[in-house]
Amino acid sequence: MNDIFDKNNIFEFWEKALDEIRKSISKPSFDTWIAPLTAHVEDQTIIITTQNDISKDWVEERYKPLLLEKIKEVGGRDFVIKIVSSETLDEEKNLSFTSRIKGLDQNQALGYFLLACKDANVPEETIKEVYKNMKWYFDMKSREDAEEEGHKWFRSLIKS
Repeated sequence: MNDIFDKNNIFEFWEKALDEIRKSISKPSFDTWIAPLTAHVEDQTIIITTQNDISKDWVEERYKPLLLEKIKEVGGRDFVIKIVSSETLDEEKNLSFTSRIKGLDQNQALGYFLLACKDANVPEETIKEVYKNMKWYFDMKSREDAEEEGHKWFRSLIKS
């Protein structure tokens, strides 16, 4: 990921920081505002993600100094943190994702699919079946039809 953390130790680091924060505030406050937070690293910055814009504002106004303090205690040095809302992040990611996938060819799309399956620990038989289906769809559906039908189906999953 970068030279501060890898995928595994950011999780451990964040859990230790949460444990220290838990000791400093009331249980209801921790459970409401801090426990739902997630963290990842981008460009030497710890990105702390809240559930929505309201919690982002609340955490930023009331808990940012405590977050900085406890992250420094756990990490042994100062860190730059950025607090973001998952609502805003989702919108930005969707725009970024859409612009990146517009020009993909079949092999690139299949490569991304295989990497996602690997990271999600999808069973081998399922990967083989979906891969075969994807290749069939590449041959049988126009790009526009596949995009329209696939996204329509995906949106129905999100709504339920």
